[in-house]
Amino acid sequence: MVTQTLNESLGTLPSGKTVALTDDVMTRFLREQYLNSDSEKERRADMRVRLDLYRDRGRLHFEAMVNDVFKNSLVREWRKLFVKYAEFQNVTKRIVREISTVYSETATRTIANGQDRYLELQKLARMDRRMRAVNRLGNLQNNVLVWPDVRNGHPRLRIITQDKLWAIADPNDPTEVVGYVVEMKPRGPIAVSPTGPHYLAMDGQTFFRLDSDWRLIDKGRYPHGVGQLPAVLYSREENEDGILDAHSGKDLVAAHKAVALLNTMMLKHQRSGTRQVVASGDLSTTALNQPMDEEHMLAMGEGVSLQTLDLGADPKTYIDATRAVIKQIAANYGIPESVFDLSYQATSGFEIELKRVGLREVRRDQMLDLRPFERELAEVQSQVLKAAGSEHAFDPAGWSIDFGEVETPQDPSARLNYFEKAEGLDLINRVQMFQSQNPEMDPVECAKRVLGNRRDRLSLMVEFQRKNAGAFGPGSTQPAAGGVDDAEDAPATAPDREEMRAAVRRALAS
Repeated sequence: MVTQTLNESLGTLPSGKTVALTDDVMTRFLREQYLNSDSEKERRADMRVRLDLYRDRGRLHFEAMVNDVFKNSLVREWRKLFVKYAEFQNVTKRIVREISTVYSETATRTIANGQDRYLELQKLARMDRRMRAVNRLGNLQNNVLVWPDVRNGHPRLRIITQDKLWAIADPNDPTEVVGYVVEMKPRGPIAVSPTGPHYLAMDGQTFFRLDSDWRLIDKGRYPHGVGQLPAVLYSREENEDGILDAHSGKDLVAAHKAVALLNTMMLKHQRSGTRQVVASGDLSTTALNQPMDEEHMLAMGEGVSLQTLDLGADPKTYIDATRAVIKQIAANYGIPESVFDLSYQATSGFEIELKRVGLREVRRDQMLDLRPFERELAEVQSQVLKAAGSEHAFDPAGWSIDFGEVETPQDPSARLNYFEKAEGLDLINRVQMFQSQNPEMDPVECAKRVLGNRRDRLSLMVEFQRKNAGAFGPGSTQPAAGGVDDAEDAPATAPDREEMRAAVRRALAS
């Protein structure tokens, strides 16, 4: 746990002795080692490309790729005309979403005391939605910073991607973080002065603002009151060489660009046509720019002959090449090709489950990282809310999380049979069954709905028995009038019908 300021952390000697740096020395060190570092610039640029590809903003990157691949200026311009039409296959988005399913179903977070208030906090902060973004962006960029904050009295979770983040390492241990710098430059029509706030730095004690050159702004430092770093870094995998991982996932960027290039070439060659007319001979007496189609005859000079040149390219060649790229990149991430291109036709939910077993393993592996991350996030969020004096502050004691299970598609009748057997083994109750079909609904509301359904059913039964007192006859078997959970079908004869009705009325009254 980092509890020092950056001045103290960066001034710690290998012997353990601390010589606190002045603000000028501290910010100069940050400029030299981070802001002006070529490796940091390259890292942020690479992460910006990944985010652009994921957000369907890849056109400029594809045009730069065309410039790199083709040398002739005219050939470049011809291909660029088709780049904007070749963006229909977003490989990055599809891969990332396939492997980011930890929060596809609602996660259940609990604490020992004040659970109702904690549930309300999760709603206000949109925990599941924000954590789904952490899961996806973490798989895309390997690291994201999650910063619990309070804005205008409302709790929220800020997600800082790698292209806007610098992780400040301990000078004696490059794998330990002692602070973060976040790009906070306002966007909009109002120009920001170079000496105005462009970046926000945070350490174990304070926040402080930096200008465009990472110089401390006067009166820009203030304590955050958390007593530790107020944000938590999510890492897809632990990096043994540093804090931020800038290399894992480059294969995905390469595959996305390769597919875009193949699609561009396919569209270009289809536009060029399969055959081109070529005139040969003395063309000095032949008019130029004559229209050529089935309605116009060409006026050719004497001795001029026409031939056809086949310039067509079979689109199947490009489609096969694209599928080969997709197959290999999908295999890198544990995705069967048939799942990725939707060519597999399953006849049952079990077959679907078998096909996606690799993705299930990926999901379980991510849970091993996300569970301790969420625990640490809950502890930091608790301190942030407490320091802000928020009414939503909570005690993280007894915190736990149960990730929602992704259900295999089932036939409705098979699903009901499964629920019935699971209830008989005390593995699930009817409120949980109802909530599994209505995951967006509050558990309390689910319980009310289940109870309401139960009362409606019993009311109809009472009304039916009142209007049809002799419908079942002496000695016949009549549905029990007890509760949903504890009643069993039992024979009922005329003398005990009144007793049954009384039992039903007592159940309804309760």
